[in-house]
Amino acid sequence: MYRSTAPKRFKHPPKFRLKLCRRCIACCDRVLRTHRQHSSTTHDDHRRDIPEGFERQSRRSPLTDPWEPIYARQTPEAIILGLRLATPHTNARGFAHGGLIAALTDKAMGHSCGHRMRGAAQSLVTVSMAIDFISSGQIGQWLTVETDVIKTGSTLCFAQSLVKADGVVIARANGTFRVVPKQET
Repeated sequence: MYRSTAPKRFKHPPKFRLKLCRRCIACCDRVLRTHRQHSSTTHDDHRRDIPEGFERQSRRSPLTDPWEPIYARQTPEAIILGLRLATPHTNARGFAHGGLIAALTDKAMGHSCGHRMRGAAQSLVTVSMAIDFISSGQIGQWLTVETDVIKTGSTLCFAQSLVKADGVVIARANGTFRVVPKQET
């Protein structure tokens, strides 16, 4: 909490270093209360309420390791990613971070294109991606990235996805992926 050494001009000392209106202060208080309520739940509480059909993802990466556990559900046409939003997934305001959403949409669309190509001896790299943020996700909500593969070809793959928090769309994305031969390691 910020304590000023200046003469007291207000009945109550300011809660924040920046001057905020009452509505902004109330909003910040509400986010902090929500964060405290959700941080008091245990990791096991979240594990019990994973929707049916989702299992721990098998394709991990160093980027997404801090966000684990991430879950995946395979359909005949695509791979759906999901996770329970927690503190490591949020920005300073307590909302799902845009970088998390962008990384998960990239991952889901790329994996879905690869799944649609049925595991050919190729790899996919992102050529371009656009994302529109429509709303925000809150701590404790179930976040899913549902992908629709538009077209796969010998050199390019096109996909789009919807990001939902408890079934409500919070972002949409589309991406183009280049098909390249897998590198021998």
